[in-house]
Amino acid sequence: MSRLKINPGEYICSKCKGKRKIPIEEDHTRLIGIIGTKVTCPTCHGTGKLDWIEKIVGKKQPRNISLKLLMQDMAKEAAQRLVEDIDKEFLDSILKEI
Repeated sequence: MSRLKINPGEYICSKCKGKRKIPIEEDHTRLIGIIGTKVTCPTCHGTGKLDWIEKIVGKKQPRNISLKLLMQDMAKEAAQRLVEDIDKEFLDSILKEI
């Protein structure tokens, strides 16, 4: 991830600490069965920062963010985790045979 550039009058998001994504809340992980998945921060909408007005009144959601894009993002991250888990299991099975 690229380094976050903070201009005068901008602040690092207090929710994601500038990381742009946050872990899914525990009650939602049970619904989708994914633990450890991260989603776009709802406070800064993935920018990692807020200007002084947004810090007071909140940031408006960009028009290009939609439920479909959120689900695609979550599916992509879930698939990556699944691949990593399968790779670990495969590697472990090979090492056990040696």
